[in-house]
Amino acid sequence: MHVRLTSLPSYNTPLAHYTPPPPRTSPPETELGPARNIPGFDNSGENIRSEIEIDGKVVARIYNSGAIEVAEAYADQVHNLEGLGGGAGPDYADKMTAGLLDAFAQFGAEFTEASTAIPHEMWLKERGEAEGRSVNLYV
Repeated sequence: MHVRLTSLPSYNTPLAHYTPPPPRTSPPETELGPARNIPGFDNSGENIRSEIEIDGKVVARIYNSGAIEVAEAYADQVHNLEGLGGGAGPDYADKMTAGLLDAFAQFGAEFTEASTAIPHEMWLKERGEAEGRSVNLYV
């Protein structure tokens, strides 16, 4: 929603006037751009777990944290993904990858595991160290 102020605040004049967004002039993006490298962020290129391609284009990227990124043209396929937003870490990321592959099967989706994929235990350990605490994996 875009809001345009039409006057200074007053008891007798409106504070804002609604201006509808401009009509879409381009089709939705059908592929993701290159991964960003932002050290320390979950959605950085150094944390990619897997990518899903359709017709040679990367349409989804799944990170070790479980965060997912989906090209706009395929976003509607994700809304009802079981478990969406219900977890974190590589085990959860694998669940999201399976769900996305299922959702995109009708488009001939293909899965590629990234060289930066890590086991869940390693992710927990790294996360604990980044937060300044030790993680005992053998409890």
